[in-house]
Amino acid sequence: DAIVGHLAAGHIMWTAYYWLPWFALLLLRACERPPTVRDALLLALVLGGIVLQGGCHLYVWCLVFLGCFLLANPRRHWPIALALLLGGLLAAYRLVPAALVFDPGEVHRLRGFPRLYALWGGMTNRGLAQAPGRAFPWESDYYLGCTGACTVLLLLLVPWCRAAWRRSLARYWPLILPVALLLFLAFDRMLYLVLKYLPLPLLDTQRVPARLATLPLVFAIAVACVSASVLLAMAGRGPRLIASVAGLAVAA
Repeated sequence: DAIVGHLAAGHIMWTAYYWLPWFALLLLRACERPPTVRDALLLALVLGGIVLQGGCHLYVWCLVFLGCFLLANPRRHWPIALALLLGGLLAAYRLVPAALVFDPGEVHRLRGFPRLYALWGGMTNRGLAQAPGRAFPWESDYYLGCTGACTVLLLLLVPWCRAAWRRSLARYWPLILPVALLLFLAFDRMLYLVLKYLPLPLLDTQRVPARLATLPLVFAIAVACVSASVLLAMAGRGPRLIASVAGLAVAA
């Protein structure tokens, strides 16, 4: 709903959000097998598409995510590094002119989620009140509904109770560091605290920390879908049919 709110307000650059599923797909593949030059080129094209669409905020999130992914998965580092390099070159025509005139001191900085329950509330409730010093309510509106949010959470947690299911998802562990970091930065003034001692280029353009939870949520849903597919593969034909009908009912 946060994306819909931006689009309804005329912020057309947020259509760049629809590049994020492709970004997630390529990184899931990088977890499943060693990434190739082709993967690096596709990832760079996705980054370039995000910037071409005007999604500079999303581009920054993706850079942070890729940097952490690189640290968590150094054995497969060179295709990711190549994607970062090529993506930076594709984005330079827009970012360099803006960087020459950008003054981080002029950014009106707001606070992120006050507590974990606020993030959960943004996923399960609508119409949250705006708190002083924080962004508009729709900036933290990640509405999945109580059923959707609980389903995603269960599909991420329950697999660790069964060995076969757990082994199928263990290959995605390099995603934990970037997801955890972006979620950490989305709370209160954590982003500004990090920037105070570690002034990272481009990250200082972010003024609404709650937005940083977007990418972790995309990856949580993506991995939950993988978890559901593994569960259905382990189940028999009857449970698969029941699950398919239930999924269609929820979607409807």
